[in-house]
Amino acid sequence: MLLLIDGYNLLHQSDLLGRSRAGEWLRQARQRLLRQLAKHLGPDLGAATCIVFDAEDPPPGRPSQLHFQSIDVRFAVDYPEADDLLEELIAQHPAPTRLTVVSSDHRVQRAILRRRGHCFDADHWYHRLVSQGPVLGIPWPAGSAIDPAAEVEKEKPQDLSAAEAARWLATFGIAPPTPQEPQPQPPQEPANAPEPAKRKPKPKPKATSKRPQPPPDKRDPNRKLDAPADNPFPEGYGEDLL
Repeated sequence: MLLLIDGYNLLHQSDLLGRSRAGEWLRQARQRLLRQLAKHLGPDLGAATCIVFDAEDPPPGRPSQLHFQSIDVRFAVDYPEADDLLEELIAQHPAPTRLTVVSSDHRVQRAILRRRGHCFDADHWYHRLVSQGPVLGIPWPAGSAIDPAAEVEKEKPQDLSAAEAARWLATFGIAPPTPQEPQPQPPQEPANAPEPAKRKPKPKPKATSKRPQPPPDKRDPNRKLDAPADNPFPEGYGEDLL
């Protein structure tokens, strides 16, 4: 059992009572509640749900425990009131930290909280049931009436407005944070432009020990003729024949 419901407590917080109080109005209202639960819980979670009603107006000729579709329905026939049976079921639960109780009765809420379980007020839980789906105090496996991914999306916290944040800070006596001025950033130095490639210097011509000789027609006729020792014709020989 994962979900334990205080039946008449939830019924009186719902919109299923109707206006008429004639005849079998209570049994009819109870049937409307069970149909609503079966519709929104689905078969899997319904099979893990128990709803307890007071012994007032139990089904005639029926046992104190029956099933409506997959939901376990119990009437506190041998108990002063439904709260006594609810407390007994809470005390006997083998894993109370996994149990969720739906009741606005403080006596029932204290019983489950002592065992570190989970509880929801009947009016809030019913409104959530018909508007968004059932809610438990523990995650419910995928593939059932509850889609965990959808539940996570619904429960994501929304950002508070400035007015809401100020109201909560005032409620808890917390001074609002002083806005910090942005620190000036040092100016960024421009990136250094790449240096132009240096041209290699042209090699200088090697110095020669010989002086350049003027052209033949501009040579000094009175200069001393240089003739190699193995040349039988001196320099300028035959120029007068041209």
